[in-house]
Amino acid sequence: MSRITFCKLTQAQYDAIETPNPETVYFLTDANAICLGSRTYVSREKADRFLVKRVFAHDTYGVVAYLDTNNTMELSGYFAEEISRIELWLVSANPDITGNVVLTHGSERFTVPVNATATRCSLAPSSPLSGRIAIARDTADPDDTLNDGTDAVTALVVDWRCY
Repeated sequence: MSRITFCKLTQAQYDAIETPNPETVYFLTDANAICLGSRTYVSREKADRFLVKRVFAHDTYGVVAYLDTNNTMELSGYFAEEISRIELWLVSANPDITGNVVLTHGSERFTVPVNATATRCSLAPSSPLSGRIAIARDTADPDDTLNDGTDAVTALVVDWRCY
């Protein structure tokens, strides 16, 4: 795994880069877009909704978050506006092992499948979320079956959205 660099600039500044670095995440402040190297991701949602506190570089998926025994996906910043749905695209860190993961936020609990290919799941809490938001994985729950028989296998979060 390699190190990822983050850069905040305008669309014009990004367009002036002859060859975007594939290990740099570019936040385009005037276009509501995020670029990973030369690949652009556009959303009508504000770009800061995409940020999580701790990310990792992955050779296949670029910037990912980990959900396992030791890693929680904490959304960066404070959400004053309520969120009614979180969408995650999950994939097993070991493509030979698939199963379910149990994700939690406070008392809310969600059991979702994790496959060998990135698959979207939607988390819709019973009441909208605001404030500091973190998605944790409960690997001790018997419904969490993404494991190798001894230890939990990491679920990679390869993309995420909040609505």
